Amino acid sequence: MGNGVRVGSFVKVKHSQLGIGKIVRVLDHHEVIVEFFHSIAQQEQQVVFGSDISRTYIEMQTKCYIFLEGENRWVTGRVKGYVDGEYEVDFPDKNSCYVAERHLHVRCYAPLEDPTEVLVEKGQETAFFHIHRSRFYNTLLDQRAAARGMTGLVSSNIELLPHQVEVVRRVLEDPIQRYLLADEVGLGKTIEAGIILRQYLLDTQHDKVLLVVPGFLLDQWQHEMDTKFGFADYEDRVAWVEQERLHLAFENSPPSFGMVMVDEAHLLAAKLNSNVEQERSEFETLREISQATAGLLLLSATPVLNNEKEFLAMLHLLDPETYSLNDMDSFKLRLEKRQEVGRFLLSFREDKPPVVLQRALPRLQAMFPEDSILKELADKLESCLLEEPTDTDRIRELIQQIRVHLSNTYRLHRRLLRNRREVLDDLFPYGRANSKTDIEFDMDVRIENVADLLEDWRESAWASERHNWEDPDVKTTDLMQVYLAMVETYGSSWRLLKEVLQARLTGKASAQLQTDLGTAGGEALVSAPSFPEEELLLKNMIDALDQPSEDERLEVLLFRLNQLLKQTPTSKEGKKIVIFSQFPSVCREILEYLQKLMGAHAVTGCHGGVSRDLLEKNIAAFQEDAECLIMVCDRSIEAGRNLQFADVLIHFDVPFSPNRLEQRIGRLDRIGRTKPFRSYVFVGPDHAHSFSYGWYEVLQKGLKIFQTSVASLQFFVDEKLPALHKAAYLSGVAGLHRVLDTLAGEIVEEQLKLSEQYALDGIDAREQQASDFFKSLFEHEATEETIEDGINSWVVDTLDFSRISQGAKGDMFRYQAKRNKTLVPARYLSPLHLTSSETMTFRRKLAASGSGSLLRIGHPFLEQLAAYLDWDDRGRAFAIWRQVPGWDTREGSEWAGFCFEFLVEGEIAEAEHVYQKRAIPYSSKALQRKMDRFFPPRLEKIFLDLDGRPVEDPQLLEHLQKPFQEREYGGKDTNIIKDRLEVVEQIISSEYWPATCYHTRDQAERHLRMSDTMQSFCQETARRATADLEMFRRNLAARSRVMELNPDISYGDLPDLEQEQEIQETLIRGILNPRFRLDSVGFFVLSGRILKKDRVTARG
Repeated sequence: MGNGVRVGSFVKVKHSQLGIGKIVRVLDHHEVIVEFFHSIAQQEQQVVFGSDISRTYIEMQTKCYIFLEGENRWVTGRVKGYVDGEYEVDFPDKNSCYVAERHLHVRCYAPLEDPTEVLVEKGQETAFFHIHRSRFYNTLLDQRAAARGMTGLVSSNIELLPHQVEVVRRVLEDPIQRYLLADEVGLGKTIEAGIILRQYLLDTQHDKVLLVVPGFLLDQWQHEMDTKFGFADYEDRVAWVEQERLHLAFENSPPSFGMVMVDEAHLLAAKLNSNVEQERSEFETLREISQATAGLLLLSATPVLNNEKEFLAMLHLLDPETYSLNDMDSFKLRLEKRQEVGRFLLSFREDKPPVVLQRALPRLQAMFPEDSILKELADKLESCLLEEPTDTDRIRELIQQIRVHLSNTYRLHRRLLRNRREVLDDLFPYGRANSKTDIEFDMDVRIENVADLLEDWRESAWASERHNWEDPDVKTTDLMQVYLAMVETYGSSWRLLKEVLQARLTGKASAQLQTDLGTAGGEALVSAPSFPEEELLLKNMIDALDQPSEDERLEVLLFRLNQLLKQTPTSKEGKKIVIFSQFPSVCREILEYLQKLMGAHAVTGCHGGVSRDLLEKNIAAFQEDAECLIMVCDRSIEAGRNLQFADVLIHFDVPFSPNRLEQRIGRLDRIGRTKPFRSYVFVGPDHAHSFSYGWYEVLQKGLKIFQTSVASLQFFVDEKLPALHKAAYLSGVAGLHRVLDTLAGEIVEEQLKLSEQYALDGIDAREQQASDFFKSLFEHEATEETIEDGINSWVVDTLDFSRISQGAKGDMFRYQAKRNKTLVPARYLSPLHLTSSETMTFRRKLAASGSGSLLRIGHPFLEQLAAYLDWDDRGRAFAIWRQVPGWDTREGSEWAGFCFEFLVEGEIAEAEHVYQKRAIPYSSKALQRKMDRFFPPRLEKIFLDLDGRPVEDPQLLEHLQKPFQEREYGGKDTNIIKDRLEVVEQIISSEYWPATCYHTRDQAERHLRMSDTMQSFCQETARRATADLEMFRRNLAARSRVMELNPDISYGDLPDLEQEQEIQETLIRGILNPRFRLDSVGFFVLSGRILKKDRVTARG
């Protein structure tokens, strides 16, 4: 063994979770017996190889146990130091002394299950510890109850929003966590995923998570996960892969992750049907990873309408057995059925007149004749409408129940969660709908001439290939692509337009021009056939562009910027202005122009060709540097970036892709805006042939993109875009106007179809159960000062950490351990040093703004303290002599008894057994959260006399329930510790003391369990839980019945109903027979006398 290891030495065993043990016997040269000390009553011995043990030492402040053989009893103390094989130990009833290592025992790392033993051995310490530990413990428990155990939610540095909380709740209360998060763009899917992933990291000790994200968003994702969700604390358990490299990341080793998150999952799903082998390989890699992991989060705002193949592929990743990739026909049938149900739901709402609702009920029942739940609810509603039409609350409740039932039963997948922006308008008080958009006309005198020449070129070009367009199926030609390149660059930069014209003349396009136009545009420019008049038209346009002119677009931009910046001359922080051009070379041109005139410190840029590190540096400077006021961007920043802090959005040019423009506006129009933003759109000349202005009118009047988000219309827009381009090429601006006349009506029709689909899959954070939970959580979060006091009571007032303020108000701070004074053993103190060195706050708004990490349950500092709390017995046992004025002062007239405080929570052991028996992967923590939803954890206190009878006398209870206050500080209480322990012997002899303690402990639990209050609470909780769980089970049964009646339509994701029934029954039994765990025990002596002793400690 070596290294001074011998019998009696403290050691640790490799791979053992029990921590410190002691060698009690050497079997041979290879094996030894190590004893792990759980308690005086329980020791565990293990035979281990000598090579697997290592020498260790007891840390200061550790509780230790010594058996006095001569007195046949145990005594306890705390380690103060170590010298030459002996430990200095501080005993409760005497001064310190040195004890040989072989005589000491210390508890292993297993939590303390029952503090009664501490009181039995008279190892209690001052009640000061109990009072402050109790406040701290109650603070943690109140947070757990309010958050239903979702520590990853409450400890994230974010503002709490109802729709995000509801998504997170549904996922985290589900023991099987495989979900498609499908909120529309800008509603915070990243936030939802971050919370769920953080919770997973908190729930598991060693399992890893994998995040698969588009490469251009990798840095932003990493920054967001670190700053908002503390991923930096779990670096060794978090892996990142760019989507584009997914097929290469795991070539040599199979992946092993507990949870996988895929952002923009539709991008990978679309590669299933790709003609490119590498892209198909990327999907196959994702499929393998998805099947190998228990937890899966797919993020996609893609609507199912017009996108059936990609959506089926995503559902296949979630549930491959139910959603076969070869079952597209069944999938489309189901979508058609959903459309009908969704159409009904749109008109069946709480705000409809009673007569409309009555007419709808027969149709509703005809649609679902076999749905018994629906019939029952519909009958109740019909009765209420006829007999109690003025009972609007009851009518509203029944309508909501019917809607929830239809959604739960006929939704696409019960693990598909979607929020829509249109029902969450209150979260966008400063979105585009409440922001102003102005247009900027070009004043360049050359414009009209160039516009006319472009129109001449268009007419000649399409005339030269008129025969091609006689076929109505023709969508585009190379000449049309050339025209689109010309008019797009015409609406952006004369310099770039001239390069396009020259490339057309010479048949050569530079690499930069091909980058600007894209591969297809660049190739068409040089390969499209010419026509007789083209060369002259091109030269005339070039000549027109070469004419001198004032008021170029850059000058108009500079004028507008100067006007904007002059509007806030006294502001400490000027306006933050984002300028977009779709072309990388134009972006650089604007950047150089503005930096030359305004200074590089005031203007930064983000464009293609910039390294990732420099890109992140520039964005950070724009956000954080008060002098950096302008950021110029190209199309590479149009997607994914969060720029909601900016004040002004300038569209230097407008892409001919509405979806790209939507992405652009979405950088600013996001949740979290604190003020309106203003937009400026450069629309070219005010000229009859101005394509730029005609296109603006399509966007403004047809799509209304500057007033409302069109994110949900992305596939409809993509479908209509070729027709728009074709109309523009064949008929110019007049063609756009003709399309505009019909576009608005088609959009309304498409939005109705989308609403019909979303009516089933959308979740409603306003639904009663969801709103009640959020309201309760929000109210608890409003008690920040109470949370702060409860935590500081233990950390600062008891464990002697210093709180060092980091700001003027003291709301930002860090904790610091005092050298050789903080009352925490080194095993727990070392991690606390790391987690307490960061800036913290109890104020959620400050944490959400990035000022520090939020101190709530789930924060590493509190998690480590909670683990220490479960292990240490300090504060879990106490004994008090309380002087009661007016009480008989004669010896023997004292009252003595006990106080027990139990943690009571719903029991999940039986439900876990069901999952284990059926070999179903599940999350134990998620199951406990589900139980917490019905049975919030609570502390129950009871006082008993020495015979184990509950104290019921009101006056006696009043004396016992008074707060502890030491006599030395003006109170009536004296701790029974150290040299006062003989008082216990005077009241109960040592012979009967252990039996009395254990007997009253058992009686305390029995009386609490059987009390009318507890029985009533359990019965009522079980009643509510039964109703909720039974409705869920009946919804599943209804889904199953739908499948039986429609064998050609897959409704999928149906668990075994018998299994669901069994789990439900075990949960109800766990509510009716909750788990009781003793948290603390106290011994009270009430007397008219003062307990007089000469020796009193500083806290006793």
